[in-house]
Amino acid sequence: MKKIIIIAIFFLVLMLLYNYVGVVRNSIAKAFLSNSFNEYSFLSENKVDSEDYQIKKIIDGELDQKILFNTLTQEFIITIRDSDYDRNNQGWYALWKIDKKGQVIDSLSSKNGMSPIGIYFEEDHYVDWVESGSKAKKEYKQIINFDSIASADFNYFVEKAEIIEYDGDYENKKVNCYLKIEDSWIVFESKKGYEDYFSNPEKFYKHKTKTTSWLLVLEDKIKPFHKWKDINSYIYLQKFVGESREFKSFYDINNTSRSGWNGTGYFSLWHNSSLLHFKSYTFKSSFGFDPDISIYAPPNNYGDHTRKIDIAFISLSKRMKSNRDYKEVGVYVICNKDKINNNED
Repeated sequence: MKKIIIIAIFFLVLMLLYNYVGVVRNSIAKAFLSNSFNEYSFLSENKVDSEDYQIKKIIDGELDQKILFNTLTQEFIITIRDSDYDRNNQGWYALWKIDKKGQVIDSLSSKNGMSPIGIYFEEDHYVDWVESGSKAKKEYKQIINFDSIASADFNYFVEKAEIIEYDGDYENKKVNCYLKIEDSWIVFESKKGYEDYFSNPEKFYKHKTKTTSWLLVLEDKIKPFHKWKDINSYIYLQKFVGESREFKSFYDINNTSRSGWNGTGYFSLWHNSSLLHFKSYTFKSSFGFDPDISIYAPPNNYGDHTRKIDIAFISLSKRMKSNRDYKEVGVYVICNKDKINNNED
């Protein structure tokens, strides 16, 4: 009987150590880890590939907005928060242009908001870098005070406009209407309409927004409560190895706000019938797994609807309580080896 009690105590202690002591859990997990997982690399090492595809890091830093696809230029626009703490607090960010092969071709820094059609409208100029590739400050053809003209005169311009956009000038307390007519921009400014801007600028100017849909927003393929252990999913978690335990805060002691395990996840990802394997920081709680991974896949066809897009993007982020190494944080591209190496379209 005494021997049974000793054995029971031994297994109880071992179980407690496994559930609460990271070194013990990690050692046991690695002892039973298949040798095949030793070949998995972190994405930041730029070693992940298959016969046809490779995953390469193209931008450091946190993704700030959804990725955009420009159907006119066949380029992608990726917005990244400024890595400098002070500039980040001032609202600075960087826009990066990626071509259809997954190569970075240009960038632009700004702290102002971009319109839905990709134009930066400023008080006395505009920048259409997203569309034209030019970072030059371009002058408006005309700047007109809407509060001092007749409705018929304004309607005359509206009837000729290809695009109608609205934006607020918060510094000068104005609401502006931007009209694109024959490749030139005319801006109408109104102080009277400023107070109504947030409610309905279209109602104030008495015309609806008129635009084109040449900028597409790519949706994150990783939806909430993704089934990470589903082997039939395009990305699934094959193995998780816990490394350090985290507990919810007890008053102000050990304030981590979540309970679970920091560790390493071993993943399989399907891209155009090719299977890619990698490892990545992952958090496991009682609710499931959270690797802070986003995947943005372009539409299957674009432009003339006859040419297939062959790339996709992976974004790895780092939450406030995350133990992810900063080297992992960034945007990665899944691209075709032949097209990159042979400079093919």
